[in-house]
Amino acid sequence: MCDRSAESGYGTRWLYTAIVALTVVAAATTAPVAAQSNGGLGLSIDPVRDTVEPGETVQIGVTVENAGGEVAPGTVLALDPLPDGWTVDSWSGTDAAYRNSTNEWLWTAVDPGETLKFTVVVAVSADAAGEGSVAGTLSDGRDREASASATIRVRGTDTTAASSDSGAANDAADAQSRVGELRTAVETPGFGPAPALIGILLAAAGLAVRRRGR
Repeated sequence: MCDRSAESGYGTRWLYTAIVALTVVAAATTAPVAAQSNGGLGLSIDPVRDTVEPGETVQIGVTVENAGGEVAPGTVLALDPLPDGWTVDSWSGTDAAYRNSTNEWLWTAVDPGETLKFTVVVAVSADAAGEGSVAGTLSDGRDREASASATIRVRGTDTTAASSDSGAANDAADAQSRVGELRTAVETPGFGPAPALIGILLAAAGLAVRRRGR
């Protein structure tokens, strides 16, 4: 005779095992996929100051990093087109080959864990205004890339003080003009300002008395 309780227990265990297996498979297929990195290639662009006057130069610190485990062959840093009238004035601190027609620096290779730092001096045009962006892209022979940028503000001509002085001068001229108009209205030929004013007040009082009498 068949033991139904044993069969029932076996069936329950099999069903439980199947559910656990399906849960594991579902979790594996719905887990988030990690974002692809740039392989450890890094770039930073850091100006010494972020506000300049028109026509000035600004020093920009550049850091190139290979944090990956492989050599970065043929590493190139290319600055994006600078704002109109801005130019690369000079650079120092690296033995990279420089191509001035495209503002590119080339290293034969950057070793794993190596960090390179150098300085670029950018000249701001004399008629610059508003904000300008200095941006660059770092790439190597393994098709890895990294990018960075910095915004530099150009301080405009300060017209606040001039405007304030002009406003004060206009107010003074207006006040003087009003005094002149009042003096012209009050003064009578042959009399000073005070007697003329008294005469006008007496005339007004007499006119008021006459109107009441009517």
